[in-house]
Amino acid sequence: MIKVENLYKYYPMGKEKYPALKNINLSINKGEFVAIIGPSGSGKSTLLNIIGGLDKPSEGKVYVDGQDIFKLNDARISKYRNEKIGFVFQFFYLEPTYTVLENVMLPLIFSKSNSRELKAKEAIEKVGLTHKIGNKGNELSGGERQRVAIARAIVNNPSILLCDEPTGNLDSKTGISIMNLLKALNKEGKTIVLVTHNLEYLSFVDRVIKIKDGELEVN
Repeated sequence: MIKVENLYKYYPMGKEKYPALKNINLSINKGEFVAIIGPSGSGKSTLLNIIGGLDKPSEGKVYVDGQDIFKLNDARISKYRNEKIGFVFQFFYLEPTYTVLENVMLPLIFSKSNSRELKAKEAIEKVGLTHKIGNKGNELSGGERQRVAIARAIVNNPSILLCDEPTGNLDSKTGISIMNLLKALNKEGKTIVLVTHNLEYLSFVDRVIKIKDGELEVN
């Protein structure tokens, strides 16, 4: 489903170029739950953002379902991000004055479907927050906010979830509940790529990819 070939990412540092990613080659199968681990600054989030089309590689290719995503024009890559990818971030990024329902409906704002509210309610039910549907983002606990963020990520029924430290701001008990939710979504068929520092969560995943100094570590 996801294939990364000869991927490099450079960032300018004065007259030099800093290599954030160096010759990354990997494949992730449909339905896999994969964790990417490594020290801070190793390139984990950069790799995740490139797979999600939020950032562009300096060299190399990323194929998703056989399509080189960086050959897509701006409109089509926006459609790719909106329909095929669900993003879950450490900091939730909810609109604090919007209700749970309004936050989850945000990715559907340009949808022509008449069932936007129904789809949002179904996603909210899936993460177990129907009883909070009218609460505003600033009235929720950290765990509840992350569940809303996951509902927002799955409202368009994407095939891939990209999760960047989704438990990073949560206590251990709440973090486990979020990992259980992600595992349940994986069992429904979603491909999940998880960036995490927490080695306790590796028991939830099918495979671990290690990265250090921008390069994959081979066991």
